[in-house]
Amino acid sequence: MCVNARRLVYETLSILLLCGFIEILAGTALGEMESFLESLPGLIIMVPPMLDLRGDINGSFAARLGSGIHLGIIDFKHRDEIIENLKAALLMSVVAPAIIAIFTFCVCYLLALPSVELLKLLFIAVCTGLTSGIVLSILSILITYGASRAGLDPDNITIPILSTLGDFVVILSLLLFTVVVA
Repeated sequence: MCVNARRLVYETLSILLLCGFIEILAGTALGEMESFLESLPGLIIMVPPMLDLRGDINGSFAARLGSGIHLGIIDFKHRDEIIENLKAALLMSVVAPAIIAIFTFCVCYLLALPSVELLKLLFIAVCTGLTSGIVLSILSILITYGASRAGLDPDNITIPILSTLGDFVVILSLLLFTVVVA
């Protein structure tokens, strides 16, 4: 095995093992939310798309940062490109959860499933999206910067970590805002 392949296996295997452990924690936290999910009917429909959304938005943000570093477009001294990408990620962190909440409410209505009021779903979804978006955007920048400073390929590190941390942060944020609403 050549040196580059060995390095790639080492980088990705260690990250994937860490991600597996974090996913176990996220699943445990989701299991602890069972009573809250039952107390707010319809909320369970919103959980999978919210989890997927975080990985999509912040994985893309981190990939853009990593690609920008490789192409020489992004450096951490001149932050204009980072700020523009951050604005887009945060905008999507508000708009997409609102759409998910509206879709959840419509699905519950059309299938005659019990659901909490639309405003509560919107509050939970948008607050969860914005909170997790801010936390994960900061982590995206820090992890990408740290990986590039350490001589690691940010593309091998950031996307798996952020997708995994996204699940954990979204579940904790959902729990927090569900408690506020309940």
